[in-house]
Amino acid sequence: MRMAFTRHGCDSALAALLILDLARLAAAAYDAGRADTLPELAFFFKDPIGPVPHGLADQWRLLCDFASGLRDGPGPDNEMGNLRR
Repeated sequence: MRMAFTRHGCDSALAALLILDLARLAAAAYDAGRADTLPELAFFFKDPIGPVPHGLADQWRLLCDFASGLRDGPGPDNEMGNLRR
């Protein structure tokens, strides 16, 4: 008897845009003094770290609130904060 598992993953060109958004949000959070894990970015991951809601709508609201907080917080230009680069 033989058992074989094959995992085949395909990258999409659209995934690059998600990575760019994730990198910009992480950089803005770092600039705002957040250097720990960011459970607010759970929307981008299948299995997020930390105590985060599992519902997609809840994760989206958490992400929007997080981005709004970064935008409204102190930054080089208060209009968009650190998200405008």
